[in-house]
Amino acid sequence: MYRIDWLDANMIGNDCNLSMEEQAPLNVHIFPNPTSGNLNVSCSEGIDQINIYTLNGTLLSSNEFVSGTSQVNLDLNLLSNGLFVCEIWSNGTQLFKRLAVAK
Repeated sequence: MYRIDWLDANMIGNDCNLSMEEQAPLNVHIFPNPTSGNLNVSCSEGIDQINIYTLNGTLLSSNEFVSGTSQVNLDLNLLSNGLFVCEIWSNGTQLFKRLAVAK
């Protein structure tokens, strides 16, 4: 214990605290999933942006919404059958959901 006290007293430099603020998970629902064309997305915290990606990471669609929007309907009729990634942004928090399109 003595050595640590000596080091604390004699070391030059500033203390630095590294911490991350824990954020509550987003309460997001996407339905129907799988979808045949129209997708509903709801988030009680509000939806800022929704992006749709291929599984390879190619951006297919990007939609921004007015702050406070809690439910949106996306027209995905131009997407072919397959699996996609839905990225949802709400108040600076990001969430990813898997999305299936089956027509």
